[in-house]
Amino acid sequence: MTWPPTKNFRPFSWQTVAAAVWDHSGRKGVVEAVTGTGKTHVGLETIDNLIRTERRLSTLIVVPTILLCYASLL
Repeated sequence: MTWPPTKNFRPFSWQTVAAAVWDHSGRKGVVEAVTGTGKTHVGLETIDNLIRTERRLSTLIVVPTILLCYASLL
């Protein structure tokens, strides 16, 4: 896969800030937000940032339902 892939979303400012705070916190933490606010996009932003900076990085995304797996591809 080549990076970066085509993004079909633009993160809100809070999502960009959340990704930055996670990175500055030693890449640990929890994003707590109500359903439908874009937690998945925060995760995708962090993965994007990691791959851009680390170059040789693999990521694993675990979701509780198959629906969520496909929803992140929309």
